[in-house]
Parts: sequence; structure tokens; C-alpha cells
Amino acid sequence: MNDATLEKETSKPAPFVGYSRLLVEVHVAVRTTVPRGRTVLVVSRGDEQFVRLEGRRGWHFPRHEDGRWAGFHPAGSQEAVEHLESLRLQGAQYLVFPQTAFWWLDYYGGLADHLEARYKLIATSESCRIYDIRAGRTAGTMQAEPAGIAPRIGEIVQRLLPPDAETEILTGDASAPDDLARLIQLGIRFLVVPRSASGWLMPSPQLEEQLRRHHRLVMCQEHLCEIYELTHG
Repeated sequence: MNDATLEKETSKPAPFVGYSRLLVEVHVAVRTTVPRGRTVLVVSRGDEQFVRLEGRRGWHFPRHEDGRWAGFHPAGSQEAVEHLESLRLQGAQYLVFPQTAFWWLDYYGGLADHLEARYKLIATSESCRIYDIRAGRTAGTMQAEPAGIAPRIGEIVQRLLPPDAETEILTGDASAPDDLARLIQLGIRFLVVPRSASGWLMPSPQLEEQLRRHHRLVMCQEHLCEIYELTHG
């Protein structure tokens, strides 16, 4: 190898080395991608350094109700998805997978599919992946749905609603008017209520009454979905 070749090889950026560098790169990615004041979930393995995010609220994922790291990994994909959606209703807006947690997306295949179907990957690198989880973008998680219903709802949403409007697909995780209030606090403008094989996906009578009495019905397609414009203020 001649001197020129050696100089060229040694001048290349160094590959990812060391945990400390990973911490720095994740913090930089969050600062450059996530607006200040937002709530960010981090698959942290309990490391407080990952959730001390300048100008942003960092939450462990998974976490206890008191904010501590849960101390264990989800038992399976369904548990991971349910915990994610629960934290979303509590205010989580972004989800970060540091490089040390990339294995989650292989091991919890259902979670990876859930993220791919519903949310937007806004940053990806050798150091981390960041998802915007503020609002569902497709009907990918509807339960017991007839074949082909999800793409049809997606087409209606794209055709009928403003492209920049925050839109949420109702799932079985929402259960009460308080959950609806959290969606409003997150800035959700439109709520899509799918029709599953067993009927409208209304998790509770209280939630149904709240929607029908206080929010505007934009569209109702009997065999597909209802769309409500949520009243803010």
C-alpha cells in the first residue's frame, strides 16, 4: 500500500466506536430532528443519560407509571404495541431506537410492523432510528377488519382530509373521554372510527357519546368508517 492510499484510508470517518459516542450521536439526532418541548420515548435499557434530552422530555421505553425504566423487556410484540399506544395516550410523541436497541425491530416483529404501518420514520442512521408517533397515518392496526378495508380507509383519508392535518385511527386502546382529551391535547384534528367485522370500533359507550355530542361528523360510510373533526379549545 503506497503513502497516498494509506492517507486516503486513514482519512475516512471512523466507524461507530464506543457507548459514549453512541450517546452523543443519539442526542445530536434528537436535537436536529425533534422540536423542543416534545415528549420522546427512548429504548434506553434504564440508562438515564439517554432520556436527559436538552429541551425535550425524555421517557424510558418501557417505563413504570412513576417514570422509572420498567426493568424488563416486553414479553412479546403485542405487549410492546399496547405499551407504546398507552404511552402515546399519555403524551409521548416520538420514539427513539438507539443502535443498541435495533434488535427490537427484529425480535418484536409485530411492533416493527405496527410502526411501519402507522407512523413515520423521520431519521435513520447507524446510531439510531427516530419515529414520529404523534398520529396514525394508516389504518394498519384495526382489529378484526374485513380484507381490504385498511387501504380503502387510507384512500378516503387522503382524498377527503387536508394532507397536513393530524389524523388518528381509533384502536381498541382508547377507552374513555379522557383518552379523547389526550388526543386533542396532542393536536389531533381528525379521528377515524373504523367499522370492524363486529361493528363500529367504539371501545366504550362513554367515548361514543362524547364523540357524537361534542365533535363534528365529517363523513360516515356505513360499511367502512366514520370520520370526526375534533373540537379544540
